[in-house]
Amino acid sequence: MRDKRLHQYLPTPSERMGILWALLSVGDLMVLEYGPTGTTHYGIETLAAFGLPLSRNLFAAHMDQDTVVMGDTAPLSEAIRELDETYHPKYLTVLGSSVSSLIGADIQSVCSAIQDDVAARLIPIDHCDFVSEFSEGLRIALTALVKSMSKPADRLPGTFNILGVSPDAYGAQADAAEIVRLMEEGFGWRLNAALPWTGGINGINGFNGFETAARAALNLVIRDEAIPAADWLREQYGTPTLVGVPYGYAGTLRWLERIAERIQSLVNPTLRTRLTEKAASLASQRLSSGAQRFAVIGVYSLVKGLSDFLQREAGLTPMFRICSHSARTVNAPDPSVQFAPDEKPRMGQITNLRDTILLADDVSLQLAHPSVRGIRASHPRLLRDRDDAPAMDGFCGERGADLCIRTAAAGRCSVCEPNAL
Repeated sequence: MRDKRLHQYLPTPSERMGILWALLSVGDLMVLEYGPTGTTHYGIETLAAFGLPLSRNLFAAHMDQDTVVMGDTAPLSEAIRELDETYHPKYLTVLGSSVSSLIGADIQSVCSAIQDDVAARLIPIDHCDFVSEFSEGLRIALTALVKSMSKPADRLPGTFNILGVSPDAYGAQADAAEIVRLMEEGFGWRLNAALPWTGGINGINGFNGFETAARAALNLVIRDEAIPAADWLREQYGTPTLVGVPYGYAGTLRWLERIAERIQSLVNPTLRTRLTEKAASLASQRLSSGAQRFAVIGVYSLVKGLSDFLQREAGLTPMFRICSHSARTVNAPDPSVQFAPDEKPRMGQITNLRDTILLADDVSLQLAHPSVRGIRASHPRLLRDRDDAPAMDGFCGERGADLCIRTAAAGRCSVCEPNAL
């Protein structure tokens, strides 16, 4: 039986939500939102869907009717002082809301005026233009945090940062862990920081990763939204950057070879041979059973990388590639990718699929025909409220390709079971 929540397709989250998701993925960071407490509560309630716990670091300087009419920012200044005195945070991010933007509240000026009166380092973010969406929010938040927190440091040879690890991408931490494994096996390099979602990867937590970002010898950018932050680190500290995500066997080897050229090294022969053999085996066998077509819905990095793998290496025919956000944050977008199409046509594309492998979110999987083989690869995931909800496995790298091929060839998805909803 289909979930009643599916009668309304979920809209694209706003820029504000993207900023919140990025900020609250930094475990030790305190966030103060200047807006109605109702909107802040909604932000908290959405965190579980992205694998984040309900945050104890998100507060609201409530805006009542009088505050809105008079444009009074005194409650915000009072809230900043109260949080500073009560919790003694090292950093306090002050975030505007749609209401504060509507009345023209100057968050930057408030923070500048009160900075000398508090111990916390204030990080103002007052973007909210009613048009932008979550991918732009991620770009804004990540850039602001890198600029505000990173400190000069001696470079550590053989270390790297991963920029763009964000909870809006399904399986983001699993993908980051796979990149860490590939870099360790391929070159003997170790992770310095994964940003912004630092927790859970090699024990690196909170804002320490941002503070030590300048130590890395290389920045690996896995989302185009992180390019401005990487550019700033390169300009300030001279850290070289490589943009791209490894998908598939041959694709992962090409990614490793690009890194090898950048760091003037060689890919571990054992890893090179294994990836080459897996790519050759897949090319000779293809997916001989089941559906020979596929469709992908998700953030651009997943849509582009997974589609290239399934088409070029697995030999499947693409039906459609849908990116869940606009092209504003994407450099040189692939013309075959549809960016945030209108809801009704998108639903029609999904419901018209037959005998196809669909890698998408739970909502899309539930809309699909029974002949469609569904694999959860994107948010939202409606199983988030269940205690037995499976972990969010990633699809990048060698292990991601193994998982994708295994689930696609099995006839059912080991990552999720849509019919269980």
